[in-house]
Amino acid sequence: MSPDLSTSERLRVVFVAVVAVAVMAGVVAVALRGRAASDAEGDAPPPGPALRAPSAEGASGRGGHRGEMPTGCETTEANPPGIALDLPDRLLDLGRRRQGEVVERDVTVRNTGSGVLCVQDVSTGCGCVKAEWLGDKHVPPSASGVVRVKIDTAGREGRQEKPVTIYTNVRGQTSVEFKVRIDVRLGLVVGALQGGLPSSYLQFGTRPPGRPSTVRVRLKSPKDEPAWTVTGVTSGVASGGTPGGTPGGTPGGTSGDAEKPTAYAWELLPAEPADPEFRCYDLVVTHPGRVELGTTNDRVTVTTTHPERRAIEFDAMLHVVTKFYAAPTRASFGFLRASDPAPMKTVYVVPGEAGAPFTVTGATVEGAGFTAGTPRTTKEGWAVDVRYDGRARASGKVAATLVIAVDDPEMPVVRVPLEGHVMGT
Repeated sequence: MSPDLSTSERLRVVFVAVVAVAVMAGVVAVALRGRAASDAEGDAPPPGPALRAPSAEGASGRGGHRGEMPTGCETTEANPPGIALDLPDRLLDLGRRRQGEVVERDVTVRNTGSGVLCVQDVSTGCGCVKAEWLGDKHVPPSASGVVRVKIDTAGREGRQEKPVTIYTNVRGQTSVEFKVRIDVRLGLVVGALQGGLPSSYLQFGTRPPGRPSTVRVRLKSPKDEPAWTVTGVTSGVASGGTPGGTPGGTPGGTSGDAEKPTAYAWELLPAEPADPEFRCYDLVVTHPGRVELGTTNDRVTVTTTHPERRAIEFDAMLHVVTKFYAAPTRASFGFLRASDPAPMKTVYVVPGEAGAPFTVTGATVEGAGFTAGTPRTTKEGWAVDVRYDGRARASGKVAATLVIAVDDPEMPVVRVPLEGHVMGT
């Protein structure tokens, strides 16, 4: 710095130099941040020739997959594996079948690349279809492996198309999917039941004591096959009583007539007369009802004149509850303190037979510790809000009973135990 400069001029030069350095530092910082962002967005230098096999977390596909990629499955750009399926349009068509058949087929998987093809897993999108890889999961170049597919047509009807996914170490094709198609239409076929239940299950639902219940079963067969009819509906030995109890039912155990076969009534009605392909009937089965509370299960056999299906087996269930019942059957408030906000529980009252009209006329509490709100209607029935009264009392258990009045001479009240444990003030 020149000695001829005054003190003020020297200070001005120093200030300008400091500002210049600060500006340059800011420019460099911005440039570095831009480079870091660019790298984070995928502009980083490309990786070396060795590529790690995809992990279980990185692959994707219908239903996910299990397990780890086998060892020795790293791929390189110079010698990548490839995959091809010996299936036209990636479709395994099993054709028309009879209900109850179990069909197996093998699908060949070829390695079309120059590296080792590894199969991590094979998964399906449906429980009725099972698929597994046979043999070594390492497939050398120009070699092949096999996926074995098994489909169970029990409880199925009509055209079914389900996916099978193979997870591999092929870059860009870590999951390869093909479809399994089957048409369950030959012979005597049981159609889907009410509510979409499996065709091997008769759900007679929830009923009050002594009330019958009816279900419909669709039976059909191709019109170009011989005619048939139903000759009987018989009961096995029912098992009754649900251990642990059920809402509105018994505390548990076996119901009194558990060993008596059920006398089902039935009727076979023509259905879908205009169907151009199928001969259709509705089998209407009526359970006579039970007096004992609880759940009963039965094995029902429908006998027919069909030459290939003389008997059809069904699992049946009926749940018998009181005419009206509460949910929950017991309201527990847990640990209580007078200083805490008063906790609330809602008790619902539901008819034993869905949709049956009834009126709740009031709700009271027998005992101390709880208060009941005004009953209100809900979509399923009625509801009562119950609160702890929040009063100071000695530590220990507090118990009472919620009494819900119903405008019905056969069952005028529904009683619900209430309990809590006071922790003091």
